[in-house]
Amino acid sequence: MTRKAITPAFGRVLLLICFALGLMPALAGSGATSWLVANHQLDYLKHDIDPIMVQCNKTSHRHHYGVDASYWAAMGCYAVQENLLKSFPNLLLENCSGGGHIKDFGVVQRSHYTVTTDTLSNLPDRRSLYDSTFALPLLLLQAYTYDDYYPVRGDNPGTFLWRSAMMGAWQIDPIDTAKWTEAEKESARQSVRIYKEWIRPLLQDAKVHHILPRPDGKHWDGMFYWSPSSTKGTLHIFRPDSPQDRQIVRLQGLTPNREYWVWCEDGSISPGLRGGAELMRTGLAIRLPEPYTSDLILLQDSALAKPRDSTLPGEFRLHAANAFSDVFTARVKLSWERSATAHSYRLLVAETPEFREPTAEKIVSGPSVSLPALTPDRQFYWRVEAIGPGGVRTNLGGAQSFLTPARVGMKGITFASDLPWTKATAGAGNEAHRDKNYAGRRRHGSASTHLAGVERWGRLWLGPCGLGPGSVC
Repeated sequence: MTRKAITPAFGRVLLLICFALGLMPALAGSGATSWLVANHQLDYLKHDIDPIMVQCNKTSHRHHYGVDASYWAAMGCYAVQENLLKSFPNLLLENCSGGGHIKDFGVVQRSHYTVTTDTLSNLPDRRSLYDSTFALPLLLLQAYTYDDYYPVRGDNPGTFLWRSAMMGAWQIDPIDTAKWTEAEKESARQSVRIYKEWIRPLLQDAKVHHILPRPDGKHWDGMFYWSPSSTKGTLHIFRPDSPQDRQIVRLQGLTPNREYWVWCEDGSISPGLRGGAELMRTGLAIRLPEPYTSDLILLQDSALAKPRDSTLPGEFRLHAANAFSDVFTARVKLSWERSATAHSYRLLVAETPEFREPTAEKIVSGPSVSLPALTPDRQFYWRVEAIGPGGVRTNLGGAQSFLTPARVGMKGITFASDLPWTKATAGAGNEAHRDKNYAGRRRHGSASTHLAGVERWGRLWLGPCGLGPGSVC
């Protein structure tokens, strides 16, 4: 038996064994794997790293030609799985294998789940599910979510990350829940609820429609699942790092002369009854308010009962805002009463009560949110919309306002942005810009200082320069 020692990143030494042995079935039935399951009373067993050797020089093994070692090692690996399932019929097997390095029809016949990728991040999850569903059934494709493990946008613990894996057998794998905010915990609870109640039951026979191009992180992406047996479906839609807040999506696989109830989790569309021809030809006009947001759009045949909780969400009121400031910027914590039957909430914050140019627009799962990086000493208006299967309800009492406190002063320190600006040399005909960009748009809550208007860098000093602490010369 060939053994190859390796030391993975987590420090333990593992042995890779060549399974290309004629005695492999007997070994599998009474060997280490069977002992492992029986002795520890396992319900679920996962194999990972690389269970199939590709090179082996043992002349006593089944392979003989130098190039067939991996084939016979694969046959031996299959024998291990088959004997485990025969000896332990209720055992569940996960084929991880370095995150889908072994993803074929042979292994899916002998395991319950196959991991789609070993990069457990939002974009790789969506790409791997998009690719894998061309050949393999949804029910066994497993995707993990590691929150904030990779330094990329969209991996914070929230619905955008969860939904990137909820298109298959979702394996939520929290990294550090002790650091989660209450809003992040609520997003996990809500995502688990909709996954168990709606998404997972449809995976058994759902037909996958790749209604948008392969995910690339720059353009909208999504897939539409339709279950013929239940006459229900789910549109998984994502806006990654795209400047476009609207997208037309045409569905597939529906019956043109049938009508369908359509609603959503986060308010990207208006709920109602739509025709199959309309949904496939004209499509759905979907709006997602900011990059790295998503929604779940749910459909069912009109012959079924109206969606549960299809009335407007219940009435609710806003609580008083709680605003703070520091030496650079301001922040606020906003909260409100829960609304009956609401699945999510849309928060709008603006400097005018008309909300024409919102400072912030966010979809959250629970009745509170914290907003950082607001401009100090400024009045803001805010309102909340409760979103449910039956539509949208705005909070009672209309928009409320709050005033961010003035910036906390730092004794003995002068900020360059507070100096009097008299001349700009950044370009011909240019003017000095304060708290605005070159297009004249106000910079909300930016802690960065841009010194394009300073005439000579060599004459600007911050801190002591012989004239006393905090002087500028």
